[in-house]
Amino acid sequence: MYQQIKENNVELHHLNEIQNDFINIAAHELRNPIVPILNLSIVLQTGKRNFTKSDRSTMIDMIVRNAKRLQNLTEVLLDTAKVESRSLQLEIEPLSIVKCISL
Repeated sequence: MYQQIKENNVELHHLNEIQNDFINIAAHELRNPIVPILNLSIVLQTGKRNFTKSDRSTMIDMIVRNAKRLQNLTEVLLDTAKVESRSLQLEIEPLSIVKCISL
């Protein structure tokens, strides 16, 4: 019994390390798109410089691209949580291999 408890403790410690690594990676990946969103938004909001229409458009495109990246990361995290809690619902649907390959 002692050996079993010891093995379980080692396994729990290992799982805890994996969870901590995942959290650190997730935090880093979430921070990456947030920084340009905030910085570019502040630059546009302060309006201290006169930007050309092209410059403004480029900055807004960067904000939108990073916001979409943040949205995708959030969806992945939520799906990961659903998998772990065993509440993820998968939908079975027909798939055309030809269409997938041609993409």
